[in-house]
Amino acid sequence: SPLANLKAPLRRADADVSEASFEACDKKKEIRALLFGLSFFHACVVSRHKFGSQGWSRSYGFNFGDLAISGNVLCNYLNGNDFVPWKDVRYIIAEVMYGGHITDGWDRRVDIAYLAEIMKPEIFTGTELAPGFKMPSCNEDYDFFRSYIEQEFPVETPELFGLHT
Repeated sequence: SPLANLKAPLRRADADVSEASFEACDKKKEIRALLFGLSFFHACVVSRHKFGSQGWSRSYGFNFGDLAISGNVLCNYLNGNDFVPWKDVRYIIAEVMYGGHITDGWDRRVDIAYLAEIMKPEIFTGTELAPGFKMPSCNEDYDFFRSYIEQEFPVETPELFGLHT
């Protein structure tokens, strides 16, 4: 079932990208939240293909390399700025890293819209990442985020992906 598979890529994405990028970043609170949001974004775009043509119009090769490099981009931008350059971060991740795989204009709009809903200042204050799934406090430690995925992840429905039933 396509509905049973978002938690696994979120769990894997968070484990793969978070620790190394987290350790390399000077702004621990900000990077923790942004990496979790990035992991959620990655899990969504990877899992959306399971809905067939309702998910993506064609198959795209999103991979953990996109995720890892995007995590490094976040770390570098945070270390190099006194603020989060939201527009730059969203452009590089949604339009270059992930968008580089996308050939359909409507699919590109979905990719950009997904990231815009996640990568915004409210990510630091507990925004809802998806219906029924709030961003945890960015003051928590790395292990908390792992257990949060296991304990708080909502029942997976098409709405979780921005699709209608």
